[in-house]
Amino acid sequence: MESQNINLEAPDDDEPPPCKRVKKMSDTALQEESETTRIAFISEVYTHCKTIKDLNNSDKYEALKRISDGITNNCDFPIEILFQNEIVPVLIQLIKEANNETRYHAGHILSYMTTGTSVQTEYVVSALELEFPSLMKKLESPNLMVQALEEVRNIMAVGPIFRDFFLKFGIIQKLLNINTTSPRLICAITEVLNHICQKPLPHFDITRPFVQNMLQYMDQEDENIHSNCIVILAKITDEGSNETKTFVLDNFVPYLKMLLDGPNQQIQTNVIYIFRNIISGNVDQLENVMKTGVISCLIKLLSEKFLLRPTLDALVSFMAHGPKACECCVNDGILEPLGSLTKAVHPDLLLTSVTLIRAFCQHYCTQLLPESAALIFRHLIALIYNSNEHEVLIHALYSISYFILNGIVKVFILENIFGRFIDLLNSNEINLRTAAFYAFGNLINSGYPYMKEEIIFKTVEMTELFLKHSDPVVQEKGLRFLSKAVKNKENIRRINFLNFIPECVKLLDSTIVRVQQLTVNLMGNFFAGAKKQIEVILQCDPHAILIRLLTSSSIDVRIEALGVIGHIIGFSVQERDKCIGLNITNYLLSLWKMKPSPNLINNFAKILFIIYQDPLPAEQEQQALFPCLLKLLHYSKDANIITNGLYAFSNVAMKIPDAFRIYVDKEVVIDLVKFLKHDNADVQNSALSAFENIAGNNDHKQHLVACGIFKQIKDLLQYPNKKLNAIGLMLLLKISNGRDREVQAIFDEENLLTSVINLLGHDDFELKKEAANIYSKLINGNLEQIMVIIKMGSLASYFAFMEQCDETTVIPYLEAFCTMCKKARPNVMEIQQFINDSDGKTFLSNMCKDVRHRAIIFQCLGALNLRLSGCSLIDL
Repeated sequence: MESQNINLEAPDDDEPPPCKRVKKMSDTALQEESETTRIAFISEVYTHCKTIKDLNNSDKYEALKRISDGITNNCDFPIEILFQNEIVPVLIQLIKEANNETRYHAGHILSYMTTGTSVQTEYVVSALELEFPSLMKKLESPNLMVQALEEVRNIMAVGPIFRDFFLKFGIIQKLLNINTTSPRLICAITEVLNHICQKPLPHFDITRPFVQNMLQYMDQEDENIHSNCIVILAKITDEGSNETKTFVLDNFVPYLKMLLDGPNQQIQTNVIYIFRNIISGNVDQLENVMKTGVISCLIKLLSEKFLLRPTLDALVSFMAHGPKACECCVNDGILEPLGSLTKAVHPDLLLTSVTLIRAFCQHYCTQLLPESAALIFRHLIALIYNSNEHEVLIHALYSISYFILNGIVKVFILENIFGRFIDLLNSNEINLRTAAFYAFGNLINSGYPYMKEEIIFKTVEMTELFLKHSDPVVQEKGLRFLSKAVKNKENIRRINFLNFIPECVKLLDSTIVRVQQLTVNLMGNFFAGAKKQIEVILQCDPHAILIRLLTSSSIDVRIEALGVIGHIIGFSVQERDKCIGLNITNYLLSLWKMKPSPNLINNFAKILFIIYQDPLPAEQEQQALFPCLLKLLHYSKDANIITNGLYAFSNVAMKIPDAFRIYVDKEVVIDLVKFLKHDNADVQNSALSAFENIAGNNDHKQHLVACGIFKQIKDLLQYPNKKLNAIGLMLLLKISNGRDREVQAIFDEENLLTSVINLLGHDDFELKKEAANIYSKLINGNLEQIMVIIKMGSLASYFAFMEQCDETTVIPYLEAFCTMCKKARPNVMEIQQFINDSDGKTFLSNMCKDVRHRAIIFQCLGALNLRLSGCSLIDL
């Protein structure tokens, strides 16, 4: 090759610099190197390149070493200097034939030359192509085959570019064509295959043929062949695809297990490494791995001191596949050595051991028998107590966290290790501190039922560290413990929580829903404490944050926030008005548009009842929330909520007539009457009281009638319950006591009069009396109304009722009858006939026997043109 035929000069300034030049020297070293020294070195390299082919072996080595070291330590070395002489063929020849040290430096220089421009790299490859025919010729000669393979191996060792060159020219097929049983030749073949598997690993489609062929090499007893094959399998399973790992698993496991029992520790280590690569692969192969018995072999090696580290690494990779993998380990005997692994002396071994234990605890601790779990747990606690290795402590802390979180070990020993955890919580190493927070947080929450009081109080003092931690999971653990502590009212009185309240208010603003919920719940518990605690909460001004939480995506947060707001607005009128000033009304209205849950309704009800207590807030606020109150009554099933809601409804209806007129409709009236039928006496009474208050307003009466109240009353009168009948009559009396239009509405409601008249004939006197009260009002209406009710044949029942009354009670009913007679004079003949048909003559004669009734009877007789003759009535 003639160098002048190819552009080997350095790239122009505007071209990118060559990739992978050399390891750069430090800035200080560059500054110390003088320009004179650099120029002298370049000149020396140029001379060596020009004369190296003529030097003896010793001088060649020195020259190569000088060039190799120089280009490593000189970042400004001009790569084109190496191309200005015929050095490439010389380097290739030295790589093929020279000793190891000379080959190393020659390979280093040649590899460096391939990092220049693409033209320079192509030049190096072209030089190699000139050597290819002679190499291939040697491969065809039985006597030169080993030498040729060694030369190929040496050239491939320079780097992947040279490996890829041989792959391009079909080196694998040429190797497969060699049919031999010679250990030396097979060893040479496997060494070449080993270099083919250097990184980056070729695709498995390229390597598959020779990997399949390796099975025939394993029959050899040569340890070097075994070692080469194992290294090849280690490389392809490390970098290869799941397909590659599956192939090795299906074809090589018996051979690998055999070598695992052999005497060569290096081979054993590499076999374990292969197993680790395979079992850390696709989880779909988990069942196949377990069937091979590989795990059992690995567990047995835990007793081998020099193989412990790689074995632990392999088992950690396997256990990472989850509970099934851990169960396989348990079945193959992992439990016995597991606890003793925490006693490893060497720090590295201890770290790997506790990593394995952590993986096991994470995936399988829930499946352990109590005695096994307790044993491992005790080993871990001892390790935490005694070890000072940060990474070891971190894994141990997380391991006990898995036990505690799954409720495997009841914690009675907190006081024994409390001081150690305090030290770890204050560690300067952030990862260790976080792990300690996790473990201690789980420990105190699970162990709370078994804690002594002094430990609880000490732990509460430490909880402030949890609340100030940046990790939401840690914050959550502190909040959970405080929530447990404050549920005990005795603790609230004895523990000073004042330091935590400001931190809790800050956590309300957390972006983590669970932290928000726990914080709000905790604050709700604080309101059960002393007045001073509540004042501290209010001084921290949580109002706005809590109101914002009413729009949380979590229904639980909304419910808890609503409960705390209820405590706040119930504390004083000033706090209530402050929340109203923060626009809580709109938030409540928005909240109600969401699907209500029972707990949300309960807390919502408390707030509404407090808002509607005297002194009432502005009418605008009351009226805005009135629809919510009506919906609350509609949805709630809780008797207390309904009772309080009805009292609030009554209060608002009386004080804000417009709200009643606007928002009360037929559905609301149906709900109100429904509460009269409620099986809870308090609900019935509050509903009755609400009706009584409403019926005291003529405008409200009219609105009730328009909303169909009489239809609902008719249902009450027809209900098979005397108490509800009486309530219906009472309501009807209240409403009929209004203006004429309400009275006429009674006549207009189909079958309502019939229901009243039926009750007038009831067996129960008090019920008849209530019906008579209404009847006496109705027969004092206009002539048309009187005739309607008389024609219904109702006078007989009315007379019968009056006969049951005593001398005094009957008087107002007689007077009502007298008034009816006067109003009905235009229809006197019909009235006389109805009286006769109802046996009224006998009744009136009997009434005349009492002096107190006689004057009223005479008025009736006069109105009807009748007179008294003895004890009978005769026509005038």
